Amino acid sequence: MLKYNQIQKLEIAKELIEEVTESPEFSELNIHPDVTLHDSIQGVQEVLKNHYPCGYKPPKLDLSREPYIRSWHEKLSDYIFVGLGNVAGTALIVAALSACISIVGWGASEIKGGMGYKKSAPDFAASSQMYRGLAISSLGLSLCCSVCASVLAKK
Repeated sequence: MLKYNQIQKLEIAKELIEEVTESPEFSELNIHPDVTLHDSIQGVQEVLKNHYPCGYKPPKLDLSREPYIRSWHEKLSDYIFVGLGNVAGTALIVAALSACISIVGWGASEIKGGMGYKKSAPDFAASSQMYRGLAISSLGLSLCCSVCASVLAKK
């Protein structure tokens, strides 16, 4: 028994041959190879008739539509949107991680101050402020990418 993809390929071949033989350009030809093409259609139909599995429905083919070709500015716009999306996503992840590190540093600074450690211990408050600044700048970058993408999408 034929597999489903083999049956679909036969049906597509039959549809394509029928489309060619029914075209006005083919009928204008002074040669008569359509006998062999019609024989091939009949042969494909015979194979399909004998090897359809139970409950199989042939796919509906739309061969008349032309393929859509994207212009260079559509492709460029897609590349820009993907790039802006990647930058914005990365900036959000960096902002989230920086915020977490800032909170940990702030907590460590509070613990250090509460326990009365010497001043020679690491300064967690300064590192906490640095990561807070990194989080804010990453959020700003993410917002900037979002605004640029929305402006480009308006065209």
